[in-house]
Amino acid sequence: MALESGVLPESVFSDIASAIRGQNGESTLYQPRDMAAAILALEWDVGYKIRALLLDDGTLEINYYERHTSVTGGRIVQVFEINPAGHSSASARSYDSIKLLVKKVYIDSTIARLGIQNCNYWFNTFSNCAEVRGFENLSGMTSANQMFTSCGSLETIYATSFSNSGLSGSLMFNSRNRLVGGTDGFVPSRPRAARAFASSARAAC
Repeated sequence: MALESGVLPESVFSDIASAIRGQNGESTLYQPRDMAAAILALEWDVGYKIRALLLDDGTLEINYYERHTSVTGGRIVQVFEINPAGHSSASARSYDSIKLLVKKVYIDSTIARLGIQNCNYWFNTFSNCAEVRGFENLSGMTSANQMFTSCGSLETIYATSFSNSGLSGSLMFNSRNRLVGGTDGFVPSRPRAARAFASSARAAC
């Protein structure tokens, strides 16, 4: 293309800033004069890892790819690496700082083959999250302590199938009263009923 002169529209700088944040996982706002240094400072996150991607529509997408990749098509705002060994508390999660920004969760099928065992605190205090999709891809997990505790807006957990064989989930659904019934689900009227999922549910809820 021939060189041209003129003023770049604001959308160009906005797109560049979004691309920088998508790579470095930060929420920094950049002035145009700061962008060159920010690009030079990038450390490229490559290799297969379990990542949590916060998308611009409020989706937290969890997948396992070689690079930052969203299969749901959203624009990546921030990226976090998930420790497959689990978390000792909700505050130990790499993505704890964005818990109130999450409106829905999508768990990709690439997670299923990893055989993740420990999902303690994964969605704890996601108080604005209304739904979780792809829950079948965590089938076989053995520990889910406080996984959905204090998720006051959560109404639906979608799963094509789910086996809870060997699953222990202390307070898994504590303070979670709005789940609705599915094909093999239930309608909890109080936290105790919600916690029954850990010992009775075997399919979609």
